[in-house]
Amino acid sequence: MDPLAKTFAKAVGGYGLVWNALSEEEKDTFIDGYLDAMKHAAFTLQWFCDDARKNLQPGPGFNEQMKAIMTMSVLAQEFDFKTTSPLKPHLDAFYKDPLNKRIPISNAMQYVRDEITGRKTAGQLLDELNDWRKPVNSDSDKVPSR
Repeated sequence: MDPLAKTFAKAVGGYGLVWNALSEEEKDTFIDGYLDAMKHAAFTLQWFCDDARKNLQPGPGFNEQMKAIMTMSVLAQEFDFKTTSPLKPHLDAFYKDPLNKRIPISNAMQYVRDEITGRKTAGQLLDELNDWRKPVNSDSDKVPSR
């Protein structure tokens, strides 16, 4: 997590508090905007992949070009937020856990997407969640008392 996001989360008491303070309509609007942005990012990356595949030629640089295409393809999948279940109830449940209140909403969106779609196992999700919780719930940035 970038330092500015960490500072903001600590300053306001956490992203979860912000999320929980939003009205249902504001949550819907946020999710719709986020999903639109992710769909646009995935479409754009996929377009670049398709274009690069059309121009792929055997010879020097083929392996590097192929690596770049594969990387863009993997990134395009990261921006894919198609789910079979609404995100909002899962986000609400995510932020009910006090240990998650300082995790950025973008991370929470990724977590619930992966949970809903089964992209990651329960163990992988827990490991990822614990990695996100460490820096935002640590006391390492508190000023020591004298």
